Amino acid sequence: VILWSLLTIAPAWTLELELWFYLLAPFILRLRLPWIVCLAAASFALRFTWYRMGHDVDPWTYRFFPFEFGVFLLGVIAYRVGKQLPASRPLSIAVFIVAVAAIGIHLPEYLVPMIFELTKDWRFDRFLADISFPLYLCHWPLALIAWRWPASWPGMPATFFAIIYACALVVLVERPIERW
Repeated sequence: VILWSLLTIAPAWTLELELWFYLLAPFILRLRLPWIVCLAAASFALRFTWYRMGHDVDPWTYRFFPFEFGVFLLGVIAYRVGKQLPASRPLSIAVFIVAVAAIGIHLPEYLVPMIFELTKDWRFDRFLADISFPLYLCHWPLALIAWRWPASWPGMPATFFAIIYACALVVLVERPIERW
């Protein structure tokens, strides 16, 4: 039985991984950077050893926390390294331009904190950040509905409605609750 097919919101499987990481985060974040790098390396070594043994299929390609732990740790590493780099406004603008130019190409993780430093006070950027999680959760059910529509590009209406739905959730639900 393919268990993920029984989920109402299929992408919700990631919430379990996040909860595990947040459960471990208070202990992990106290460690020095070399230990965190070693844990990330161990997670990736475990993952790729398992794949090499012929288990490079679902659910092992993702969803298994010990294999995904290294991905979370890459975020911790990027944050720590980014804090040690100088973050001046001209440098942040230059990094932002390079990042925009590099869309679709691997972006080195150490640039992300500098981009955040530049854009953290932009209202539009904040709104995009706010709709990202509702969009992540609502795109799947809407895509399932859209795939039944007779259209040459069924993903386009689903994308449009998912963005509208996510915006509505933020404006009509999330923000009023936060103000309250």
